[in-house]
Amino acid sequence: MCKYITQGKADGNACGAFTLAYYEWEVSGHAKAEAADRAYISALYDDIVFGCAMPGFESYSNPMLMMRHLAKQGAKPVFHLGENPLIRQMFGVLSAAAKQEVAQMKMLGTLCEAALDVEQAAEYAILVCQMLENGAPVNKLHYVLMKKSCDREPLVLNPWRGEALPPAQPLMPGASVEPGLVWTGAAIEVAMPG
Repeated sequence: MCKYITQGKADGNACGAFTLAYYEWEVSGHAKAEAADRAYISALYDDIVFGCAMPGFESYSNPMLMMRHLAKQGAKPVFHLGENPLIRQMFGVLSAAAKQEVAQMKMLGTLCEAALDVEQAAEYAILVCQMLENGAPVNKLHYVLMKKSCDREPLVLNPWRGEALPPAQPLMPGASVEPGLVWTGAAIEVAMPG
């Protein structure tokens, strides 16, 4: 299995950019060149970060901007919301700031209120996870890339690790992806056109 560059402390909250890059590299068969990869991820993060318009989420990757980036790459992304309170809070703030875009997403079918059904999902999805501290959920999010193996079993490419590994538990909302990280049920499913 391919091992990619990993997200370090100096990369801040760039996990959304890492997952987008991992997806692109997975589908393109990218040969790694670490210095160029890190520069690409940094530029990608600058393009997708919420910024000061999203109080409480300023340094997080904006899922709507991530979806725009995927669409520019030829994919058909769908955001699955799920029921996690932190995700609902983030989406509430996002909806207030981008009412027309959210309405358009609903109209086009690129926003789904339900959590992602991993068994029925496309080959790739960017999962929105919540961090745990001392076993309890905290208000910190982390993106990971889920990809399906040849036998359609989900594997998780966490930017902290840089390689595809089986999740700690079967992927369902609230399940442990790995120690200290649970899946919220929210995801950007990445379907290919056709």
